[in-house]
Amino acid sequence: MRQQRIAGALALLALFLSGCGSIEMHRDQPAYSVGVVLKAGNSPYWRDMASGIEQAAADHGIDMTLLYPKGEQEEAEQERMISDVLDSGVDLLMVAPCNSYDTKWFIQKAEKQGTRVLTVDTRAMDAELPYIGSDNTLFGKLAADYFNEQLEPGDSILLLYGPENQSSIIERDQTLREYLNPKITIQGVRHTELSEQNGYAAVHELEEPVDGIYCQNVVLGRGAVEALMEKGWESKVISVDTRSDAVQILKDGAMDAMIAQDGFEIGYQSVEIALETLQSGEEPKDVLFDGELLTSQSIGGD
Repeated sequence: MRQQRIAGALALLALFLSGCGSIEMHRDQPAYSVGVVLKAGNSPYWRDMASGIEQAAADHGIDMTLLYPKGEQEEAEQERMISDVLDSGVDLLMVAPCNSYDTKWFIQKAEKQGTRVLTVDTRAMDAELPYIGSDNTLFGKLAADYFNEQLEPGDSILLLYGPENQSSIIERDQTLREYLNPKITIQGVRHTELSEQNGYAAVHELEEPVDGIYCQNVVLGRGAVEALMEKGWESKVISVDTRSDAVQILKDGAMDAMIAQDGFEIGYQSVEIALETLQSGEEPKDVLFDGELLTSQSIGGD
């Protein structure tokens, strides 16, 4: 097991002691230091991404700081983390912004001290920054295609999303609406913190059943499925998750379909791209990762 120890500014140490997120530092004579601030750590996808980031940092000898707030709506907490990471003097900052429309402030702060900035998982919408993450327009199309195939004209769907100011949600929603059969009605849209309780509440409060539910991630999806079972309703539920967890969920019959993304690979390659950026001094192009629609039939389930 590799040796690890906490290092950096006092502000980062204070964050660690307060229990907000996690910090992993590698100080085996690193050539570069990279700070990563994700949106959360409370889903299989984020845990896989964090593992990929940590593994890449270890493999390439990078001094890595990894932080995340308690949830994707904790903008103030994430802002404090980003500011403290920049104050610690990292060579490159990589952020999955909780608010895609509030990135200019940390870009300007980074520029003043010569720190490069990339976005991972979620784009900046108020500035031009390189993006590394899933092809969210593809995800929206895959969800629309699934509903078009499984539902009938006149059927209805519910959309369960996280915060509405995040590019990943905006891109998926726009593409789903573009490709969805116009004879399928979007009965409602819920923007909420991504938790099982909120997924449950969004479905439990419905007065009439819907024929399909599209969930931003598997955490919301699990709550939605629980509420459906309690109400005795049948609905096609599709969610987004990291691939390994998606396969198990489909084998268990908990959901009808999953759009799989590889959180570990996205995290690992994002660090490699950060390293290439620091070595070359050149701005990288966007890197999009494909996703795939999985069902119990496509993975050989019952």
